[in-house]
Amino acid sequence: MAVQTTISDAPARAYAGQIADPAPRYCISRRAEDVATTPILAGQPVLFGTNPNTQALAVTNGDTIDHSTLAGFVVLDTARAFEDAPPAEGSNLSVMRQGTMRLLVTDDVSAGDQVYVGNATAQLGDIEGASGTGLVPVPGAMFLEDASSGDFALAHLTLGAPGEVSAEALAESIAGEYVPTLTNTTNVAASALLDARYMRIDNTVTVFLAVTVDVTAAAATVLDISLPVASDFGAANDCIGMMASNETVGAVAQISAETTANKATMTYTAVGTGVVTWRGSFSYVVI
Repeated sequence: MAVQTTISDAPARAYAGQIADPAPRYCISRRAEDVATTPILAGQPVLFGTNPNTQALAVTNGDTIDHSTLAGFVVLDTARAFEDAPPAEGSNLSVMRQGTMRLLVTDDVSAGDQVYVGNATAQLGDIEGASGTGLVPVPGAMFLEDASSGDFALAHLTLGAPGEVSAEALAESIAGEYVPTLTNTTNVAASALLDARYMRIDNTVTVFLAVTVDVTAAAATVLDISLPVASDFGAANDCIGMMASNETVGAVAQISAETTANKATMTYTAVGTGVVTWRGSFSYVVI
């Protein structure tokens, strides 16, 4: 059993990978992979491993760092002596994806700077607040305070906790009303828009719609609806939705993707003639 024999006159202000406050945070558990090639260190970014659900890898030369590859930053394991060697192959890691952590910076940083990390041989392990040779931005990571090179800086991570939208996704978020073009494709004498509004978060678009449709016969009916944000559909299920009406018993219509003109297509079998009001929604991914 190790016994502490000395006490420093100036205890360290912080350690890399130290959780900085008791605020809610989201961490995942992973096992260290390929540490013989590149050690995994506290306070450093790690990538999803060979099995992304169970393993994590240190960043190496030329690695891509984005939402699809980045697992998070390694949390300091306070159960291990500070002088211990880095985690062994297969050992457990706590990896933070959302929360506040202390990072050891290798250049001066300012509050509000995006976090940049090294992904080139000469810059591996570097953490800075601006672009430079061998440095790439970490999506969803931002410094909360100023710090000098060689010191520790608070950084906030938002890398995709459950139910959470990243800063990048929010930057791409838009919502509002739009005026779709309605195409009377099959069995429709006339149609009219009552209301249409949409919201986009990242690459997912959801539309809420109300229209009237005047059908000419009790038969198969098709109404095409233009999109608020263009998408290149490749299959019918690239767009999914439903419309309903309380003016006709059992009146339900499906919405799917029309792949030739890249529209949403509303299809149903009319049970009679005349004007019916429909309300519903559909959703699709921008392709």
